[in-house]
Amino acid sequence: MNAATFASSGMAPGSIASLFGNFGFASPAQASGVPLPTALAGLSVQFQFGTVSIDAPLFYASPEQINLQIPWELAGQSSANIRPILNGVAGAMQSLGLAPFSPGIFLAGPPGAQIAAILDSSGQLISFTNLATAGKVLEIYCTGLGLVTNPPASGSAASNTTLSETVTTPIVTIGGVLAKVLFSGLAPGTVGEYQVNIQVPSGLTPGSAVPLVLSIGGVPADTVTIPVQ
Repeated sequence: MNAATFASSGMAPGSIASLFGNFGFASPAQASGVPLPTALAGLSVQFQFGTVSIDAPLFYASPEQINLQIPWELAGQSSANIRPILNGVAGAMQSLGLAPFSPGIFLAGPPGAQIAAILDSSGQLISFTNLATAGKVLEIYCTGLGLVTNPPASGSAASNTTLSETVTTPIVTIGGVLAKVLFSGLAPGTVGEYQVNIQVPSGLTPGSAVPLVLSIGGVPADTVTIPVQ
C-alpha cells in the first residue's frame, strides 16, 4: 500500500510503500541510516520482473508490517512479483501492480490529531495557529510523484546540492483555485519523499478546512484540508 494513504492501487517506482502480512520473526528492526539496507532482522523483500530480481531498500520491518522503497529499477514496468524472504526461506510470491504515478500526501502530528504534512517556508506546520494566507509559500510532503531528474540510487538519499525534480509537474488547487508550483522533486536528504513548493493564490474563501488537491499525470492524491485566512 501507499505509505502515505494506504491506497492499494498501482505503486510508483521510487515511492514509499507499506507491506502487510505475517513475516515470521519476533522483534521489529529499523534502518539506522542511508543508504537503506536491503535486509533487516534477516528479512528481505524481493521484486521480480522477467529474469531480473531486485531486493527492496527497507526503512522498517516488524512481524506484520514492512516499510520499503519501491526500487527505481521498476520504472516502465506495469507489474512485478514480490515476496518476503526470511533467513533464506522465501514466502509466497504475490503480484504487485505498478504505475507511473501514485501520489499521496503524508500526515504529521500525534495519533488522533494528525494533519497534512504541509509546512511554511520556515518549517512550521500549517495549522489552526499557523494559517495559510495569500502569497505564502507552502511545502507539501508526499510520495509517488514518479520519475525525477538526477535520480539517486534505490535506497539512497536525494542530494542536498543537486536537485532531483519531477519529470512531470503536478497540479495543485486550494479551494478550487490553481496554485503556482515553484518546485516539485525529491526532498533533499530523504529517500522516496517528494516536496512540492507552492504559492497560496489570492481570492480564496477563508475557512478552517479548505480542500487542497494535488494531482500528477492525471492521478489525484488524497484530498487534504488546510486552514486559510
